[in-house]
Amino acid sequence: MEDNMRWKLLDFDVSGKIHSLDQLVPYSNGQGYLRNIVIETASRVVGVEGAVYIPVTVFGTDATGLYDSDIGREIKCTGRLHSRRYVDKLGNVRWALAINAQAIILGPAKTDEPMNKDEDPTGIKAMAESMGPGDDEDLPF
Repeated sequence: MEDNMRWKLLDFDVSGKIHSLDQLVPYSNGQGYLRNIVIETASRVVGVEGAVYIPVTVFGTDATGLYDSDIGREIKCTGRLHSRRYVDKLGNVRWALAINAQAIILGPAKTDEPMNKDEDPTGIKAMAESMGPGDDEDLPF
């Protein structure tokens, strides 16, 4: 384990709603992107109500596949929780926790909501009804 790492936990699961998205950041080698997101989830502490906001870094196609319209969308994320040591402005040694996403699963988008069975977005049913009663004969072609 690195000197800079105090704890290293694998496969940390987070689920909730996307609260905010940062801009895409290109890798230094120009071969991909990363993006920081914030996931809003309910508190797991007994007796504490409210939301908990968890910053997560997503990479590659997971990063490029997120858009501003995805804010509020359900998300499940498996990632690596790790710590790092840094020195603050006053010279004190501090530790920060971070999650790097390994896999994300997005819930249905707002446009992916199931249709009502009476809806006809393509208009096919309406066209068929406007043509009048059908002829039961087969078409010759």
